[in-house]
Amino acid sequence: MSNVVCKSADGIYYMLWGGAQHDIWTKSVHASHLDLINGTYDGFRLLDMRQFRFDYNKKSLPNIHHVALASYVRIVYPYLADILGFPYKRSDFNLHKYEEDDMICSFLWPKNDMRWTVSINQEMTAEHEGFECLTNLEGKYPGDKGSAYHRIFCASHCSCDIINESLPDGQSIFISGDSYMIPVIPILACYYHEVVSLDNRFEGIGISNVPYYDGKVFDKVLIACSESNPPIKYLGWNLA
Repeated sequence: MSNVVCKSADGIYYMLWGGAQHDIWTKSVHASHLDLINGTYDGFRLLDMRQFRFDYNKKSLPNIHHVALASYVRIVYPYLADILGFPYKRSDFNLHKYEEDDMICSFLWPKNDMRWTVSINQEMTAEHEGFECLTNLEGKYPGDKGSAYHRIFCASHCSCDIINESLPDGQSIFISGDSYMIPVIPILACYYHEVVSLDNRFEGIGISNVPYYDGKVFDKVLIACSESNPPIKYLGWNLA
């Protein structure tokens, strides 16, 4: 992660997602990086999501390890807003009802009319468009379309740069993560001027993520790991 620059070491956080079978006491594939006594990951503050009792997507076999959208609204968004310091309010959003594939994936849609420009896997996919460009309900963006859960975000299983043109003086945040962050990125994009999110699934076919962070200085850096992948996924593969 040495090439990703944050304005302050205090702005760097590690997050660890578990799954329905994990809690803070289970053995972790990230064990060599964790100091649970001091609550750190490689010396930086650890946001251990295994502490929470989430609901999971029990009806969709490919998504049973993913947290249900209702738990993001009830727990994850307020928690991240408190830790990262962005002014999230549930009242800023309407609930967009969405159910497919026997999954209830209703998600939050901002009430304010904002505009975004989006690049996915180094290709411009939207310019000066509304919140619909951050979703993929019509399947027109490169994100994984394999389930309703993945279609709630335009760049699921991809890497992207999202610019909120309505917040020209806002902060920037860098994220190296995976599909646990799918419901989080669109919400962050409502409060940050720039969100860079890297989830590299295209090794060996010539798509580089380096231009998304090279030469930039971010206000916040969030390395969002999960027990589904080894540390090299977030500290190496995503940055390639």
